[in-house]
Amino acid sequence: MFEPVEVGGVQWADRNMEGLYSFGDDPCPAGWRVPTIEELSLLAESNYSSAGQGVEFTDKVSGRSIILPLAGYRLPGSSEINGEGSYGCYWSGTAGEEGKGLSLTIFVSPKNGKVTIFPADPAEVGVAQSVRCVME
Repeated sequence: MFEPVEVGGVQWADRNMEGLYSFGDDPCPAGWRVPTIEELSLLAESNYSSAGQGVEFTDKVSGRSIILPLAGYRLPGSSEINGEGSYGCYWSGTAGEEGKGLSLTIFVSPKNGKVTIFPADPAEVGVAQSVRCVME
């Protein structure tokens, strides 16, 4: 299903899954899991740049890379996708305070292509965001 790609010492899935999948309460298939906020934050320490509709993160040692799409997010109770093409929001498996989870938020300015990363962004649990699985 996935091929592992090491970036920042973490084995990342080489791509996001497309479509809807059900693995019970886990958004990742067997052998894979949701990354911790610490693992997601390591991406900000790699080399990164805008790559079309995503951001490419390249390991400083191996030169291997992954692209996280700027898929946007969906607020609770809404069917509208916000920020598609500008924001990539990725859930971690790390709980935050008061019913919030922690996620990595990536913003690419449509004006100049500058990439800004918010490594431990608190988000309401009901917000729909992307998940990039890591190898167990």
